Amino acid sequence: MRTASTWAGAADAAVADALAHLAARDPVGDLEALAAARLGTWRHGLGLWLADAARALDADAPADPARVAAQARMAIADAARAILDEAERATGSRPPATGAALDRAARDLRLFLLQHRLEPILARAGRAALEAGA
Repeated sequence: MRTASTWAGAADAAVADALAHLAARDPVGDLEALAAARLGTWRHGLGLWLADAARALDADAPADPARVAAQARMAIADAARAILDEAERATGSRPPATGAALDRAARDLRLFLLQHRLEPILARAGRAALEAGA
């Protein structure tokens, strides 16, 4: 879960800078507002997954820790990718051209996600769920 927390932190930094870029536009239009709503929703989801996983892993009789961690990591990775796609689409070329915090967070996050091959972990969790009949 430390890895997923790192991903969530980088995604949060991307959201914060993207929102700053969008808020600075004059006027702020419907497309900027829509992007802000999407980014905020995914950001909130990151926190929910982290909190839910922490509760499950801290419980006296936790659920399968490997399954909980795999599910949270998958959800956080997917939300992080959605955040980057939306943030970059909505803000355009300025952040990468100027080396803004969004650009740095996006580059770091993409590297972090590539370093952790999540698919084999998810396949094992899925196989265990199928074998358990869940």
